[in-house]
Amino acid sequence: MSDVHRKTAAEMFGVPEDQVTPEQREAARVVNFGSLYGRGPNLQNIPIRTEEGPRISDLFRKEKK
Repeated sequence: MSDVHRKTAAEMFGVPEDQVTPEQREAARVVNFGSLYGRGPNLQNIPIRTEEGPRISDLFRKEKK
């Protein structure tokens, strides 16, 4: 069975799934649950570096189209 948060983190951070760090997985988990509960691409309080925010937000928007 695949870990959806690890898969999302791999896409968000551009790394293979087996190289996703616990911090990256946690950020993806917040994004995944946020999208389920209507948070959308709002990246406040997600444990990522500030400079990664716009790229991840763009990725989220592309996936939702």
